[in-house]
Amino acid sequence: MARKHLQHIKSSQLNKAPNASDLLFGEIAVNYSTGGETLFIKNSDGEIVSFPNINIILDNELATSAGMADLDNRLNTLTENVTERFEEIAEQLGQIETALQNI
Repeated sequence: MARKHLQHIKSSQLNKAPNASDLLFGEIAVNYSTGGETLFIKNSDGEIVSFPNINIILDNELATSAGMADLDNRLNTLTENVTERFEEIAEQLGQIETALQNI
């Protein structure tokens, strides 16, 4: 019995992704490079959507966890600064409102 073979667009070049013009709607492309395994489709908006290997995502997340702690600290500082500035503006608006009532 003859076996049918479905051929997908493929690449073994790390991080290579297809362009929208390379795929038909719903067609699958495969990047099978070690460490960069990813599936791609062309969606109904004509955009390429990627489905990377979850292990790659987790490895990248772990590699950047130290940077995430620093980012979290900077975000907290920024939030505090913005909160303080809003409180200052609210106080100034209250002073303006009081001054307008006295006119």
